[in-house]
Amino acid sequence: MNSRFRVIETPRSLVAKFNRRKQRHSATVVEFAADLKVLYDRAHRCRDRQTREEDLVRRFIDGLYDDENKFEVKFNKEPRTVDEAIYHFVNLMQTRNMNRNDTPSIRIENG
Repeated sequence: MNSRFRVIETPRSLVAKFNRRKQRHSATVVEFAADLKVLYDRAHRCRDRQTREEDLVRRFIDGLYDDENKFEVKFNKEPRTVDEAIYHFVNLMQTRNMNRNDTPSIRIENG
């Protein structure tokens, strides 16, 4: 029974899964990148390192749900590796969160 209904993943289906993959709201960028790496390695076993990095960077950036930071990383940082893209994205997130927390609150006193 198990062999009749189990999902058979072919390289072609894994490529399609990789190309459709987007970051889930519950997943961190590191978890998302790790999932992409696993999927890519299962789908493309014989690709060279440079092609792998180019494909991973493209899919990682396109699959992020934070559009503002995605744009910054894609067009201003131009990462060459997926690890570099993760680094830039996390840095941007932390910088923007710090800037939001550092805005002084204005206190109005009636006097």
